[in-house]
Amino acid sequence: IFEVEYDHDGKYIIVPIEFTEDLMSYNMHERSYLELKLNDKKDLSNIQEELKKVLGGNFLVENQEEQQFEVLRAIRIEKLVTRIALSFVFLIACFNIFFLLTMITIEKKKDIVIWQVLGAEKTFIQRVFIQQGMMIALSGAVIGLILGVGLCWLQKEFGYVKMGLTASVIDAYPVRMDWLDFVFTFITILGCTMLVAYFPAKKALKTDLRTNL
Repeated sequence: IFEVEYDHDGKYIIVPIEFTEDLMSYNMHERSYLELKLNDKKDLSNIQEELKKVLGGNFLVENQEEQQFEVLRAIRIEKLVTRIALSFVFLIACFNIFFLLTMITIEKKKDIVIWQVLGAEKTFIQRVFIQQGMMIALSGAVIGLILGVGLCWLQKEFGYVKMGLTASVIDAYPVRMDWLDFVFTFITILGCTMLVAYFPAKKALKTDLRTNL
């Protein structure tokens, strides 16, 4: 007995191939479709195009993603919604960095004035506050990415988070780590941090020497 879930089980039944040929009135070696398994998925698009040229327009050549378009579309929508929700959390973190640097700027006015009196250039003072914001963001980004990779690896290897299906081939949520997601997240954190750190750093340059000496 092979069970996955109700909708899937209602569409398919596994029987001997001889019984299928007799039931569908197939001739010897006649098939409705063939599946190919590739050793290297990097050649998938090239092989698919070659098969389309060889077989012509009478045959439908689809890869796994095209065959499971509806399921993958639902997964992509879920991923997009999750990314939007996490973006709001990240936005709150950016505001926290902004207000933190602003408070540091206000608190360190006398130090900024001393730097200016000692001959520090405006670009140096601005760079100090931007680098401070980058250090805060980088430490959070590195720790977060390490934890993310660790949790994904644990789920992939041990499957701690279950799907809650009693009759299923896969009992745990499947996980696939895409390095582009990690790169995109890291670049987004750096870019947004530089943006929110620029304004407090700009404000630090406007510190008045006469009122803060």
